[in-house]
Amino acid sequence: MDKLKEKFKGKAEVLSAEIKDIIKNHGDLKLGEITVAQVYQGMRGMVGMVTETSRLDPEEGIRFSWIHNS
Repeated sequence: MDKLKEKFKGKAEVLSAEIKDIIKNHGDLKLGEITVAQVYQGMRGMVGMVTETSRLDPEEGIRFSWIHNS
């Protein structure tokens, strides 16, 4: 299980760094009336464009899905 956790950690760190970079470089860019930062940091009161979801399965444990719609 430790090998799986390390693999997940590596992938999560890469995605986290990518999102932080997008927010840093484009966070104030407006997408209509919505900013890039709002897309990644809350999404309240808006239709989702980027979602990060997870599912807790009683047999398999937590599963994460990153969906980037373009």
